[in-house]
Amino acid sequence: MGDSYNSVDFEHFGNKASFNLARSLSKKLGLTVAQILPGGLYQWHRANFLDEIKTLEYRFKTLIWEKLNLIPQKQGEFIQTLSSYNQSFLSMIEGEITKIKYELQVSYYSIIRKLIVIHYHISVGNDLPAVPAIIQNQYPHLLKNSILRKLI
Repeated sequence: MGDSYNSVDFEHFGNKASFNLARSLSKKLGLTVAQILPGGLYQWHRANFLDEIKTLEYRFKTLIWEKLNLIPQKQGEFIQTLSSYNQSFLSMIEGEITKIKYELQVSYYSIIRKLIVIHYHISVGNDLPAVPAIIQNQYPHLLKNSILRKLI
């Protein structure tokens, strides 16, 4: 294990050194993660899901904008949807994290893609538009007449 042993988080097993120790013990001793860590690698997987959510944020934002741009009645949902993705999505998928807490090999990207389709009805696996979406106010004339103008 070497120098990385000092970095092992024995309480939560949520960092790379901890994951490597669990993987090494599993491989060398023929034990399952459940036998090594009754609580599993929940924190490790949660951190990796969070990283994947952040990695896909631009793609998600662009595709949501494109989708809502085609449905004028729903355009007001953009900020709420983006906020939900950034602030609540990880909480929405806690059950999925619990399901895989004893796994050593997880395709976070594949799982997140499926869950985005389920929760937001878009596929982040699709290509982005050839012309990048410009996310901006589509109704500047309304802003001029709005009380919000006084706040800006």
